[in-house]
Amino acid sequence: MFYAPGKFHRAGGTHWFEGLGDVIRLTIGFGDNPRIQPLKDGTVKPDSIKLEFQASRNLFYHNLAIDDLDCSEMDISETILAKERTDGTRWDWTAVPIFLTRAYGWTGILVNGSSGIETPADLKGKRVAVPDYDMTFALWMRCVSGTKGQRIILSRGS
Repeated sequence: MFYAPGKFHRAGGTHWFEGLGDVIRLTIGFGDNPRIQPLKDGTVKPDSIKLEFQASRNLFYHNLAIDDLDCSEMDISETILAKERTDGTRWDWTAVPIFLTRAYGWTGILVNGSSGIETPADLKGKRVAVPDYDMTFALWMRCVSGTKGQRIILSRGS
């Protein structure tokens, strides 16, 4: 998740930190997630904050291409790439480590039963297919598996 501190504003058009007693308007974007639903449907209402949800079919692309949200879900891989590639006019984000999914991708790894792969470390030197090279799960797989990244051959596609 990130927030863009330079973009916060009050209804009157001044910066968010001026007159903190007023309502702060935030345009936010999140994927469908049961942990966000209470904010979307109004069951949970933060004090002095009006949330305006931005619908997007491809949220991460929207963040990178349009960069118009005050607060949004964003994967760590794309956040790191954006911070590295910014020219100072876009992507003024501050990353906040909030994990909305609470799931581990390890349970979704499929291996051929005759491959001899028993642990993540056994992936060294193996070809691994991922939907996108820069997806967060691929990053975690390279970091957590103990393979030091360059020893796993990641292949885009399924």
